[in-house]
Amino acid sequence: MKTLLGGYYSPKGTLRYYERALEGIGEVTYCGVPYRFERPGYAPDANIAEMASRGAWDWYFYVEEWKSVFPLGINEVPFPTVGYLPDACYDIPRRKRMASFFDYVFISQRWLVEEFRAVNPQTYYLPFAFDPGRLHSNTPRRCIFTARLFLTAYLSDTKITTCGSLRH
Repeated sequence: MKTLLGGYYSPKGTLRYYERALEGIGEVTYCGVPYRFERPGYAPDANIAEMASRGAWDWYFYVEEWKSVFPLGINEVPFPTVGYLPDACYDIPRRKRMASFFDYVFISQRWLVEEFRAVNPQTYYLPFAFDPGRLHSNTPRRCIFTARLFLTAYLSDTKITTCGSLRH
C-alpha cells in the first residue's frame, strides 16, 4: 500500500507516530512542510493534486496538528482522502470546514462525531492512544495493558487497515 502523507511534521508529533505505523505496512511519501533542516518538504501553498498526479498512491492521509497546513487541491486528488483531526474541539467551525473536503474523517472527541457528520457523513471516532516506548525517558516501566490500534476505512473495493501495537 502506498500512502501520500500530509500535515505538519514534528519528530515527536502525531503525524510521525502514524508515519511509523504506516511504514510497517507499505510505502509512505511525506508531502507536508519542511521541518528545519532535518526533513525536506513542500511549501505550505503547494497543490496536493499536482503532487498526486506525479505518483501512484493508494490514498492520502492528512494528520492535522496545532500548526495546521491545509492541503490545497484536495478536492481534485484521484484517490481516497482521509483526514485525522485530533484537536477538533478547538476552533470547531474551521475544523468542520476542513472535514467537508475529505472522503473520510477521524476525530478524537466522541461528543463531536454527530456534529461533524452533518458536514461529512463519513466521520468516525478515533480515541487518542500513544506508545510510551517511543518517548525518551530513563524511568523504568512495567506493562499494565496491551492494546492494538486499528484505523480501518472501506474504500470502494479496497480495504485500508493501519495497525500498530501499543504497549503501556
